[in-house]
Amino acid sequence: MNDDDLVKLEQNAFRESMKDGVMETLAGFVFLIMAVMFQQPAFIGVFVVFNLLLLPRLVEVFRDKHTYPRIGYVKLKTKESDFSIRPLLLLLVVVATLTGLATQLLVGDVFNLYNWLILMPFTLGLIMFGPSIFLVEKTGSKTYYLFGTITSILGLVVSYLSTVYPTTDYLDGAMAFCMILGVALAIGGLLKLAYFLRTYPILDTQEDVVSEQ
Repeated sequence: MNDDDLVKLEQNAFRESMKDGVMETLAGFVFLIMAVMFQQPAFIGVFVVFNLLLLPRLVEVFRDKHTYPRIGYVKLKTKESDFSIRPLLLLLVVVATLTGLATQLLVGDVFNLYNWLILMPFTLGLIMFGPSIFLVEKTGSKTYYLFGTITSILGLVVSYLSTVYPTTDYLDGAMAFCMILGVALAIGGLLKLAYFLRTYPILDTQEDVVSEQ
């Protein structure tokens, strides 16, 4: 089995694990917490604890109990990939550039910090191309680019409405964006999870871990 076959096997395994809707559900709750955080900054501690400490553990525990007994579990022994900060920096440059252009077009004063806050929904939407690119790489499915595209469009629409109907709080648009996206992801994820649990029965016999060198 060559390297290409190993990559495809890993992508297929990851794509199968995404059928349970867990990531979408938890991502929805993350955005809902962010929405609250914009109004109550004290919740930033809850956000950090949930996102960094509880979220990975919740995914692991749930999938060990419900997902892998239904679809199996594949773990590949591959070489550790070198982390590169260059793609992240490139994404940030693109996000900042596009947000600056949108700020200039919609508001007219790109040097005013408050105008950038009004355009924060668009910024958040563009940043979601990061997870999209990650999922495309992990699953081999380009359909995940739709997530970044949809969130960017949603962010642009919310930002535009924030300029047309201004409020006293510059972060109201960002809160609305997170609320809309959070509710949509949470509901979609829960429906996907319910369908997964009903459609995929627990396997009678399975290999808990399949290792390839």
